[in-house]
Amino acid sequence: MASLIFLRVLLLVGVSTAVPQTGVSRPVTTSKCREECTKIYLPLCGDDGKTYQNKCLFDLANCRNAQESKSPISIRSENACEVEEVRDICYRDCPGTYDPVCGSDRATYHNKCELSIAMCHNEEVDLHHEGTCAGFSGKGARRPSQTLFSGGASSSVVSEGCEDTCTGGFRPVCGTNNLTYGSDCYLELAKCRYPGLEKRSDGVCTKDCSLQCDTARRLVCGTDGITYTNDCFLLLARCKDPAVGRNHDGPCVFVEKPECRPRLCRERGPSMCGSDGITYANKCLFDAATCHNQGLLKLYDGPCRH
Repeated sequence: MASLIFLRVLLLVGVSTAVPQTGVSRPVTTSKCREECTKIYLPLCGDDGKTYQNKCLFDLANCRNAQESKSPISIRSENACEVEEVRDICYRDCPGTYDPVCGSDRATYHNKCELSIAMCHNEEVDLHHEGTCAGFSGKGARRPSQTLFSGGASSSVVSEGCEDTCTGGFRPVCGTNNLTYGSDCYLELAKCRYPGLEKRSDGVCTKDCSLQCDTARRLVCGTDGITYTNDCFLLLARCKDPAVGRNHDGPCVFVEKPECRPRLCRERGPSMCGSDGITYANKCLFDAATCHNQGLLKLYDGPCRH
């Protein structure tokens, strides 16, 4: 009886191994990828040209590639990838001096440089006259056909049914687009054409550097050589110093300084928070960053608290 049972088992095994494998697809990987990664900055450059913030995020990208049957990524170097410089073609390093000029959009700009940025973004905007827009009725001026430059935001234009003239003296008010209008009347004209525009305050606009930035990490390199957490932090820096501009996406990479060559930092902690909002895993990495960014300071020990 025992020998009969053994024979049946052998037959079953033989049948299972004899099933042809032709046409049978490989099983799809169903294991979940590890999604939780620290925010510590220990950059790696992949052969896909992307900079990964640390090894955990690099492994996560490889795991997702495997699930989608994509080619694996290899480590090109244990540093951030070098990236091509990308600049806003309309960018200008404008001085902070107040030398007002009036645009054809009835808006007073702080100086000709600020007007040139608006003219670059919107070809319908032109210089109407030097000085503020006090008493400018807009007759003969070209109307903007699409957008009014307001620090990068665009608004739809509604021209039908909008009044064309204003009377009264120069009583400047500041709009929420940070442009100065000659009076409440001129602001109302702009509001008619640009829905969403509101009055911020009476008087000439002053620089407001109280931006509340989110902490999403979309690293960007400033022209001051500092890596900012995202564009919002870069705009905040530019508000305080108009000379600061955007250099390129990703962390700043400097290879032209022999004394700042990449270091192999393998020591363990303690971590520290830099004034650029980045957590450095150890003092070696922080010192390497300060070689490039002379203005970088240590805020406190431990990871950055956002």
